[in-house]
Amino acid sequence: AQQPQIACVLFVGLIALWLYPPVHFVAMINPWLYQLMNWSMVVDGLLFWCVVLDPRPREQAHNSFAARAMMGIAVMFPQIAIGAIIAFADHDVYGFYAWCGRLYADIDAIADQRIGGLIVWIPPAMMSALSLILVLNFMRIDDERRNPPKPPGESGGVSASGVPSTRTSWLIGTDSGCGSIRARVCRCSRAKSGCALPRRPAISR
Repeated sequence: AQQPQIACVLFVGLIALWLYPPVHFVAMINPWLYQLMNWSMVVDGLLFWCVVLDPRPREQAHNSFAARAMMGIAVMFPQIAIGAIIAFADHDVYGFYAWCGRLYADIDAIADQRIGGLIVWIPPAMMSALSLILVLNFMRIDDERRNPPKPPGESGGVSASGVPSTRTSWLIGTDSGCGSIRARVCRCSRAKSGCALPRRPAISR
């Protein structure tokens, strides 16, 4: 789970191994290898997709959401390539089925092989695209959990540095008529350019 590169190589490697014609032929005629082929694909697939589709944050899953998204996409292209090679082959690649018979006798070898290649090609690509959407949604949920939205009345109450945006400004005004200095306290918002003092009435002499 902590090595995405190794997980991707094992996942794609097992598919390529068991679909390699000589290995596939031996696995199909050997009951023990046949069971090993099936169970290894099932276990490897479950482990791989459990890592990719883990909704937990990085601290618990040991992989970032970006790494999990890249894992799902990385295994898509090799599977497309393998499926395309099988689907577009102009000769019978898997001779075992001609030797022991096919499940549907009315389907010729090339048509059967093209259907199998499309199965290796299209569903895995769709699964990888779906995994990307799910991982991005998990990332969104985790981001909302870490940064919950502020209540409507407090959207501008705190600045980016965490200092309240409403502050107390000490403004000193000088009255030249009497020579006295008065301190005025004005509470103003940072959103305003300044804090205007109330206009004083003129002093008659």
